Amino acid sequence: MTVSVTNIEATPNPDALKFIVNQVLIPKGTRSYATRESAANDPLAFALFGHRHVVSVFYMDQFVTVTKNPDASWSMIMGDIKALIEKTDVSGLESVVADTAGPSSGDVLLDKVKDILKVRVLPYLANDGGSLEVLGMEGYQLKIRYQGACGSCPSSSSGTLNAIQAMLRHTVDPKIEVITG
Repeated sequence: MTVSVTNIEATPNPDALKFIVNQVLIPKGTRSYATRESAANDPLAFALFGHRHVVSVFYMDQFVTVTKNPDASWSMIMGDIKALIEKTDVSGLESVVADTAGPSSGDVLLDKVKDILKVRVLPYLANDGGSLEVLGMEGYQLKIRYQGACGSCPSSSSGTLNAIQAMLRHTVDPKIEVITG
């Protein structure tokens, strides 16, 4: 089964584009790859890494975010990326994937943080072609990893991180610190 790219959107990251497709790729969760080797069992991501300028692949629901190396021009490679997406058989992608925020941990504070991220942060990051993964929480220090367009976006490391921290401090606990890992 193949898909069609119905739209291509810019993201806040100048090196990432969001390719909207005509059907759901995976019904739940996300897939994020930073190397071709890590994508070896994923036909879509593996195919995209076949392009020499692709440095990361992220997808969920009905979009694929591709990040290119800064030396390449989107005007030169966008058509190639679109063609790779459209010619790849995506029939095996619907396997169950973990939720980006992760399952319940049994830790009341961490679970509250994950619930807030799922409702108030992840939809906005997805709108910009990215997401985040909760790596864990030690005391009041929350460790996250950005995915997709957010992974190498200049505003993620400062503005977005500070906004997430401020929101969690306001809604959960004023001692929360958010770091990337």
